[in-house]
Amino acid sequence: MPQDIYPFLKHAITDLLGLRFSEKEVKVEINGLPLEAEQPPLVFPFEPYTMEVILQNLLSNAMKYGDFIRVNVASARSWVRMEINDNGPGLEVEKLQQRVLTPKEKGADSTHLGLEVTMHLLAKTAGRLSAWSEPGAGATFILEFPK
Repeated sequence: MPQDIYPFLKHAITDLLGLRFSEKEVKVEINGLPLEAEQPPLVFPFEPYTMEVILQNLLSNAMKYGDFIRVNVASARSWVRMEINDNGPGLEVEKLQQRVLTPKEKGADSTHLGLEVTMHLLAKTAGRLSAWSEPGAGATFILEFPK
């Protein structure tokens, strides 16, 4: 069923800030505006539970490692694109790809299970995920959803 993504996105962010990151000062902007600012509606079909899991997985990682999160949402011809950018320590994308696609090491900092679940859900919805980062420069995860 088509819905406006912005109220849903804001709800996911405020839930995380209130539940998991209440002890940490995290600033979040959407399209360059404060979280509370109104956004023009962007309506497209998505399944709410699936979208919630995808957003919570990527946003919680951004909030875990950074204290300033920028979310940019845009609509193209047949896709909705959402970029989640943090100011954390960054990561080596090649190593992340290797760790997601190979068995987990015992005692690793993260199992990357949230990213694996996200990738699985995106595949089921015909969505796409890409990542950009370099150590010391934060990370950007780009989600694309078909309209």
